Amino acid sequence: MYHIGYIKLSDFDKEKYIHSIEKECLIEKLDQNRIGQPSQSIDGIIIFGTNDDIICEASELILKIREQSDAFIWIAAQKMNNISKVVFLQLGADSIFDDNQTSDIFRLTITNALKRNQLEQPGIPLGLDTENDSFTLDSRNQVMRIGGKPTTPLTNLEYRTLQVLADNMGNTVTYEEIFEAVWHQKYNNEKYRIANIMFHIREKIEREASSPVFIKTVRSRGYLLCNE
Repeated sequence: MYHIGYIKLSDFDKEKYIHSIEKECLIEKLDQNRIGQPSQSIDGIIIFGTNDDIICEASELILKIREQSDAFIWIAAQKMNNISKVVFLQLGADSIFDDNQTSDIFRLTITNALKRNQLEQPGIPLGLDTENDSFTLDSRNQVMRIGGKPTTPLTNLEYRTLQVLADNMGNTVTYEEIFEAVWHQKYNNEKYRIANIMFHIREKIEREASSPVFIKTVRSRGYLLCNE
């Protein structure tokens, strides 16, 4: 069952939308003030509002969510002009719904996206040569599996960082490349932020964080994920 969170920004009859997906999804009301730290298990977040008056508040929420999560983001409102829709989509929302769409369209759009996402993101084989040290990335649970056993769950930033290294297996990924891929911002010599993330990743995946086997530091350049 999929895990969907929702936030209600204004007086809005959300029940028909919630009812349409509750057979296939676990629905949870989210605390708007803590949205920058959504649950790792949430597959998508719905932001409900009445009209375009929510544009500033919803835009801030989208940015906060995108800093920490790759979960789907859907906006549902009674009325929404095209300018607002474009703004939300540019910020990272996946779909916009208003009274022009039926609850069936809402349900099918959401469930089809969730099903397709699950099919497209199986565990990614990365492996070392020996069976006991083989490892995969499990995107569904946000862990690395080493010899089939899951590590401590990774945060969204940690998992995305590890994914960048995995996409460049055996090759050095520079500080700039890591920062811009993970934070989606221009790099300005923020090595300390990357080093902090790597420290926490190593604490979770390495047998000895002080003598890393999987993630190697390439002095003055960046990091690489080893496959042998």
